[in-house]
Amino acid sequence: MACTPEDFEKVTKIVLKKTCDDEDFESLCFSDSEAALKELEDKDIPEGMKLTFVRNLGMFVNLPEADELVIELGDKDCCRYKFMDKSVLRTHFIAEQIEDEYDMNELAGEED
Repeated sequence: MACTPEDFEKVTKIVLKKTCDDEDFESLCFSDSEAALKELEDKDIPEGMKLTFVRNLGMFVNLPEADELVIELGDKDCCRYKFMDKSVLRTHFIAEQIEDEYDMNELAGEED
């Protein structure tokens, strides 16, 4: 079954929340993405979805494969993600969509 735009948004929120709650998880995303996925096994990740983690989405020039979600984890205040939807490349920002659910400044650990 092909992943939907809603699936990609939901998984991005799951990953972003996990990176905010667990600093080691973000490092794991970059060092061993398969191990990071295993930590999310209890979450509702669609079967067959491939996750790719990047620090700067603008520097990621490859087009995502079918059912591949590319998530930018470089900035706690604004997470971007992109995916292919019916042969159209879509890029979305997630921070505005979750700011009511999570205090991003508090989770990111504001510096004085």
